[in-house]
Amino acid sequence: MSFVVYKSLRPNFSPVAPRLADNFIGSQWFDWVASNVGKQPAVNVQEKSDTFVVEIAVPGLRKEDFKVELEGSVLKVSVEQTEKEQADAPGKYHRREFGQAVFQRYFTLPKSVDGDNIGAAYQDGILTVTLPKKAEAQPKPAKQITIA
Repeated sequence: MSFVVYKSLRPNFSPVAPRLADNFIGSQWFDWVASNVGKQPAVNVQEKSDTFVVEIAVPGLRKEDFKVELEGSVLKVSVEQTEKEQADAPGKYHRREFGQAVFQRYFTLPKSVDGDNIGAAYQDGILTVTLPKKAEAQPKPAKQITIA
């Protein structure tokens, strides 16, 4: 299975030297970029004897917000949810960092996955996708051979 790793876009300067980029560009720009560009939710992938289990941490959404698709051997999990404008909300925002959830994660599945029986559930902020293995890919118990 393949995964995308998120790394901060803030430059890693020595702690002794001042952050030169902060002086020229400002730290707010790096904070915005780090929180809005290339960010992917955390993922756990577990292999059991008869299934693979993919858990994706995405709190604050509803199960209707997710789209889980299988195309060939690629599993795509995506969300594109934007908050509706609140015309009658009192006051104005000076900074707004939540209200939109957009991401796509792709997983290349091994040939041992039974694509016809994939299941998904969303509970307590965790999307769990269960990928059952084909019968021939599951481990078989040791065969006892009788001695003649």
